[in-house]
Amino acid sequence: MKSETIRGFFWLFVPLAVGALTVAMRSGGLQSALARWTGSAPLADFPNRIELGEQELGAVVTGRFRLANLGRGELVLNDIKANCGCSGLEAEIDGQFNPVRSVTLKQSEHCDLAIRTRVRGAAGESMTDSIQFATNDPAHTTGTIQFVVSKIKGGFVTSPAQVLFGPLPLNEPASRTLDVYDGQYPPRQVDKIVAEPSERFTVRLMPLDNKDPKRRDQAKRVLVARVEVSANTTKTGPLDGMLDITMADEKRPPDRVPVIGRVLADIEVNPPSIVLPLQSISGPIYSAKCVCRSTRARPLELALVSAPPGLSVAVSSVKDKSSLRLVQIKWEPPQGQAIHSYTPQLIHLVAETDKKQTTIEIPVYINAAQTGVK
Repeated sequence: MKSETIRGFFWLFVPLAVGALTVAMRSGGLQSALARWTGSAPLADFPNRIELGEQELGAVVTGRFRLANLGRGELVLNDIKANCGCSGLEAEIDGQFNPVRSVTLKQSEHCDLAIRTRVRGAAGESMTDSIQFATNDPAHTTGTIQFVVSKIKGGFVTSPAQVLFGPLPLNEPASRTLDVYDGQYPPRQVDKIVAEPSERFTVRLMPLDNKDPKRRDQAKRVLVARVEVSANTTKTGPLDGMLDITMADEKRPPDRVPVIGRVLADIEVNPPSIVLPLQSISGPIYSAKCVCRSTRARPLELALVSAPPGLSVAVSSVKDKSSLRLVQIKWEPPQGQAIHSYTPQLIHLVAETDKKQTTIEIPVYINAAQTGVK
């Protein structure tokens, strides 16, 4: 009876032992156990956490660390995964970052690795990213390294993100309102706002109302300033510039808000200059057209004052568009005369809108190389 019990136990134990041994061999567990028992196992050494300190919102920061093999066996690190939109694991070689898919280190070897990530979140908060990986170290079959930004430093957020004036009439007042929000708690204050170039637009801080429905934006940021931006429209040309918004008690560069716009002349010519002759498949074309328009959409009258010898000018109206006039310019190449193509030939016209007259110049450049005329 006793021998039968032993035989029954034997036939029950042997299949279980064989199965367990097979699983251990396939999973590497047997090799890991043998490596630990014999002292020939690899031993991965790496930090669990890397502190990146305070960083600016939107900045790309780099966390660097050293991976070392303190064991006797060959260390393999692979199956690298990141929990963020970061670069993943990289090796920096001569200032260039190269992706790392796996790492193999012999006994006592080490390598320097890095991870790059963009700072995300709300100003004043912290941010944590991490990478995970697998190793053949019996004591650390998986590893995780956290990269921690202790505080996100961010500037103000403006609504709108840029001050857009667009095209403005000459001498017509124009202003835009800019709201400045802060997502940090407690909210910071605006120290000063500087307009660059100051001769093209000015700024003024407006009083805030605690009952303003825009006191908080959709992201729960707090309205800390409202700014009136006024354009100087006494001079034609671009209004492009910047607003520099500086925080109180903050040692950081000012936040910059683009300003975009243009002050139009009462009368505009398009194209503003002409080059003759034009080139075509059939040969040179000695005439071209441009359009004069009232930027205020007022009825426009246009008359020729003078034109250089060899240039003829014809002014015509455009059907159903009283604010436009069409100017056709034709050049008659002179015979036996020298042509100085670098000197513009100026056509003078006078435009009238609302009983106000404006003198217009249209430069014409003669491209002698295209005519065969010397």
